[in-house]
Amino acid sequence: MQARLDVEMPPRCQSCGSTFLKPTVVLFGEAMPATALHEAFELAGQADVILVVGSSLVVYPAADVPLAALRAGARMVVVNAEATPFDRFASVVIHGRSGEVLPHIASLIAA
Repeated sequence: MQARLDVEMPPRCQSCGSTFLKPTVVLFGEAMPATALHEAFELAGQADVILVVGSSLVVYPAADVPLAALRAGARMVVVNAEATPFDRFASVVIHGRSGEVLPHIASLIAA
């Protein structure tokens, strides 16, 4: 399957030719859906806080969404295993695995 991704995007079922093999994510090299991207920028412009989780923040145009929120006055929280180019803009930066960090944050909020 991995080898097919280099030449076929999205990958098609070899039996029926359908694209049902494609997961509901944007794969590398694939354009983001225009409607979803527009909505993300609209919501970012209205946000008080933007939580960025598990993103390297180096792939555009998605990486522009947190910047749009910042320009509109929002605060940014970054949760990522490694440093990102936007850490310097964030009000809070937590370096850790999202699957471990987010449950911990949720437990603190619920307490």
